Amino acid sequence: MQPTTHLELPPSLKVQGAYQPDWSLHFDDPGIAGTAFSFNGKQYTTEAYVPEFEPATITQVYLDLNKSWTRSAFDTVLASIPGQQVYAWIPETGLVAITNANKTQVFDACAGQQFSLFPFQLVKDKETSLLVSKSPATSPALSDLNDSPFSEQLRTYLSSPGKLRLFSVGDELSPYLKTLKECGAFRFEKGDLTTLTKRLRENLFIRDAIQPGLALIDPAGLLIRSSDTEKKAPAGQAPDHLLRLFAYRQIMQQMNGTLPGDYRYEDPAEADTLVQTAREANIVSPVSSLVVLENQEDYKRFDITQSINGLKDASLHSKGAVPEPGEWVLLIVVLAVFVFIVRRKDKSIRL
Repeated sequence: MQPTTHLELPPSLKVQGAYQPDWSLHFDDPGIAGTAFSFNGKQYTTEAYVPEFEPATITQVYLDLNKSWTRSAFDTVLASIPGQQVYAWIPETGLVAITNANKTQVFDACAGQQFSLFPFQLVKDKETSLLVSKSPATSPALSDLNDSPFSEQLRTYLSSPGKLRLFSVGDELSPYLKTLKECGAFRFEKGDLTTLTKRLRENLFIRDAIQPGLALIDPAGLLIRSSDTEKKAPAGQAPDHLLRLFAYRQIMQQMNGTLPGDYRYEDPAEADTLVQTAREANIVSPVSSLVVLENQEDYKRFDITQSINGLKDASLHSKGAVPEPGEWVLLIVVLAVFVFIVRRKDKSIRL
């Protein structure tokens, strides 16, 4: 990434006064740096993700209803899909077809739920179905459902061919849906209600970006491309995190809807390839583990061999060690507290 410019602090961020919970931080998009990371005969470059669209025939729409939905949003979605069958899942009742006669009762039955665990296994046809979700930030994790009948039914559903489309209204995804998304359980798209209405009207949805040699980092709108170094000279040296991110996404794409811990290799050569990918990038994944020790002597003492042709452990001195958004917020808060203490002390001295 290029250096950030035109940083605008919110007016409500003050060193004294009442706490303001609703504030935002704005800065210009610096764009994507034209650098590359080269390793073991491969080159990894970044580019902006530009979605491609494909026609889709949607005959069934499922609504994942919970407390995140407003009645206005509910009515807007129903009005945009007059020609399709629309269903909602009510825990006490099961899957219910929504009609003009019962839509108020269906919404009232679901609006009080703190979270929802939509049962994907009840979807009749993956290829012609769309799930519209609006998620709260919290829900049981997928691992919390292990060894339950619900989890077993979900596994059976995911092992069948095809992929459901899921449209998220807003940026928030529950832990349950996040895990399924990471595993490639559905074709994912997000946006506002206007975008959803347009997709349904035009019958055009985003094409799945999963391709060999290409990894999509969806939250950042970023593509990482792998190519032979001989094809194009590197434009500078990017951080080694490009390879780590690329390798992780490639492994997750291979899972193709399989839940973590359930992945089984049909071909031993496939297992060797995925494990080697993880070892080269020195990452933890559903197909590999990782032991990180403090120094080289510890590796010798415990007889642990690092991959000769792989990356070493990530460190704070790595070029890619950029603070996460949460870390930036923490740094700003600490700085604000420090300024507040200094000013308060200075004021008391003058008094």
